Amino acid sequence: MGKETTSTDHPEEHSAFGRAGLIEKLADQIDNHLSDDSPSIEPSLVVGVLGEWGSGKSTILQALNDLYNQRLKSESDGSITLPVFFNPWRFEAEVHLIVPLLKTAQSCVKKYLKTQTDSDDKSFKSSVVRLGQTAVALASAFKGKVSIPGIAELEVNVKDALDKEKEYLDDDDRSAYTVDFDSIYFDLHEQMEQITGRSDSAAAKLNLLFLIDDLDRCLPEKAVQVMESVKLFLDARGCAFVLALDEEVVERGIVHRYRDYLFQGGNGSNKADMSTENLLNQLPITGAEYLEKIIQLPIHLPRPDDAGIRRFLMTRFPVLFKDYEYEPKEQEKTKQRSDAPLLNLFIHAIPPIPRKHVRAATLLEFLLSLAKEQGLSIDQMTLARLVMLQLFAPELYRHGKRNPGFLLTMERWAKENGTAWTSKALVSRLLEKTNTELNDQARSVKDEVSDEPVNRSESIITLEGDQAILQYISLCTQNRGEFDPRNIIDTDQRSDKEIARYFTFIEKQTIVKVRPATLTLNSHSATVTVQPEVNIGDVDAFIEQLLSDREDAWVNAIQSEEIELGEVLPQSVFEKILKRLYELPGDDWLAQVVPVLTDAQREYIKEKFSDKFQEANEVVLNPKLGDVENNARSGRIVGWLGDERHGVGLDEDGLPDIDWVEVEAPNIAYRLDTEKDEIIVDRKGELVLDYPYKMARFPVTWLQFQSFIEHPNGYENDEWWQSLDVDEDDRKIEAARWPIPNHPRDTINWFQCLAFCRWLNNVNKLGDDQLISLPTEWEWQYVASNGDIKKFLYPWGENYQPGYANINETLGEVGSSNLKLTTAVGVYPQSETGLADLSGNIWEWCLNQVEDKKNDNISIAGMAARALRGGSWYNFSEYASSACRFRYLPNYRNHYWGFRVVCVPSYRRTTDH
Repeated sequence: MGKETTSTDHPEEHSAFGRAGLIEKLADQIDNHLSDDSPSIEPSLVVGVLGEWGSGKSTILQALNDLYNQRLKSESDGSITLPVFFNPWRFEAEVHLIVPLLKTAQSCVKKYLKTQTDSDDKSFKSSVVRLGQTAVALASAFKGKVSIPGIAELEVNVKDALDKEKEYLDDDDRSAYTVDFDSIYFDLHEQMEQITGRSDSAAAKLNLLFLIDDLDRCLPEKAVQVMESVKLFLDARGCAFVLALDEEVVERGIVHRYRDYLFQGGNGSNKADMSTENLLNQLPITGAEYLEKIIQLPIHLPRPDDAGIRRFLMTRFPVLFKDYEYEPKEQEKTKQRSDAPLLNLFIHAIPPIPRKHVRAATLLEFLLSLAKEQGLSIDQMTLARLVMLQLFAPELYRHGKRNPGFLLTMERWAKENGTAWTSKALVSRLLEKTNTELNDQARSVKDEVSDEPVNRSESIITLEGDQAILQYISLCTQNRGEFDPRNIIDTDQRSDKEIARYFTFIEKQTIVKVRPATLTLNSHSATVTVQPEVNIGDVDAFIEQLLSDREDAWVNAIQSEEIELGEVLPQSVFEKILKRLYELPGDDWLAQVVPVLTDAQREYIKEKFSDKFQEANEVVLNPKLGDVENNARSGRIVGWLGDERHGVGLDEDGLPDIDWVEVEAPNIAYRLDTEKDEIIVDRKGELVLDYPYKMARFPVTWLQFQSFIEHPNGYENDEWWQSLDVDEDDRKIEAARWPIPNHPRDTINWFQCLAFCRWLNNVNKLGDDQLISLPTEWEWQYVASNGDIKKFLYPWGENYQPGYANINETLGEVGSSNLKLTTAVGVYPQSETGLADLSGNIWEWCLNQVEDKKNDNISIAGMAARALRGGSWYNFSEYASSACRFRYLPNYRNHYWGFRVVCVPSYRRTTDH
């Protein structure tokens, strides 16, 4: 028979949660009870698979259904166990669910008989008739009309229904068809045992295994009705029942059944005591006591542990939760697996209920595939958080649409409160504090007589937003779903600040681009572009929030206005801001504001705060060792307002300004040690490095790659993509995770890097003897180790030094720095060769395939894995060493992958270049 369940669970739950053995044992128990020599004194067996909604009960019933249906194909001794999968939720409108239950059993027997070749088998055919008779008899005993699937609507007069039943009989039997409905109704157990063949020891046995699913979807009183039907009508030999239900549903059904007992003051109870415990004590029977009378074998499904959920998600959603294809060293496997933020978010934030995980993962996977199809760059962690809120905390999700800075607010609270962030008392304490501050602000506004320019209205706006967030969190933590929105927050994995576009994408599923960091790439251009001005509704409220000291308020100000790509602030609004802007709030404020300013407005800010800019610029030019946070902050400020360093931006023609560092011919040979997966010095090796070359001092920046995208002969020119195995998806541009002009360009694949090199080689007109390309691993490793790969594992020496590279130093406890984002290129100490960021900041794509053993046969064709080197802000120190090899398929991209370029002699061409 076909499946009659709407469950979305899959069989992989059995192995993930260790339930395969449970199903086998349960089948053995059912078989033992249905056997002729069963020692049970109970006519029927009633098994309860107990667990909350979504815990996997449907999966177990479906597995039993599949198991017994498979057995039907091999059972040949005249006796069978026929599974009857019944979903009462589909028939909830019926007067009594016993009628469609019996009709479902009748349908299952009919389907089975159609598969049999022995047309003379009359024993089971009579079971079909008797099941129909029993259903009709029960229907006739109920008042009103009963709709029975396959028979139509019945009243007390059931003659028409009998005529329908006769259609299933042979001509010889039809004349003998008689039935006494009273005897059937008052002797149902005998009727059922005739159906199962227990009334005649010589007859073939028809065991009926009723698998009753989704009782917790029914109204509680309907769930109780089904269980009562099992005992009252169907408690006969040859019957077994497996009920999937939530105990709380039964408890509510019992309360509804005996609701007249409540509030009566009986049993000596105090009518004034309205506690839940006292009310339940007034009931003649509790839910637990009721289940004890109905169910002989209660099987409580424990909640899966973290390991089970992890296995389940990785098995069910291998693409969404894929592990890295390559782990550089055996001892790093544990670290690499633990470094799976999306998987950890699911495990930590969603209650351990399989169906909740399935719902969230299915929606997230759909949205991510849609984003990829549209060429939209999406931070999957931010999208995952919003998906969880949409499914499990819809009120907070709707608030976030109106106030896009809400996740930043929650992240700030998490950082301020540390381990106490998820404590039960914290929300109440913060809510009480917020209410007090709101009341104080309201009184201050009313009583204020001073002319001091204090942003009272801004304080009230942000405090009201805080109040709403806390109220929605409190609501979630008190409901039955157990989802706590605080668990989606991870201060190590900050959300994308451009969050308004995520809501637009989720709601409208259309492309929403990140606002670019700068709108005019070539400042020397004589062309003046008139940019549309944004129409701001409440200008005063907008300015108050924009001048707050809180980042979430800036985000709310900018993003809640739904400013379109390319729109800028009106000059009148900008001038009002300047009157109140007494000091530069910092790089995060600039990150929100600069993209909506005109070139002239940005220059004005740069001049107004020239001291601040010059101070930041001095730090960038001469970064202080160990002052990581300040170096990074200064780099961003300079990036937003104009980084004039050679090699970071564009030249006078609007083309990438590359600062080349000369490398003398090393005259060295390497070989690939495939066992250790290392490139080592070997004078007999075939990876020969005997030519001079030049390498870019810095990785390619966002601004430099953007010039390739916007150049009239750039990204869209098919010439740069020739002989590359790319499809439309591979060529789609995904926005950088950090579109800051002087940060390395991230979220690009190997094909895009090579296309950039080809374009740059063309527009630079270097001549036939020079070639701009990606570096090979041995070209890269030589400069990263200062020419001595045995002595220099890092550009500065043999061992990692805290503060020397943008990595996550807290992994492996090699230091305390963990910026959680890229930095402006060149704000960490450079190597002795003058090259920057060879360790950390961004993984750098290399030209060669990871299996290449010669340097005279480097092919750019195919989809073989390519090498990446140098580690990133996201990784630990071992990954940032010059010897570490990482690999990935050339069409993959990530927000910690970038590249730099080399200029080599033209005879070092690839076979397909």
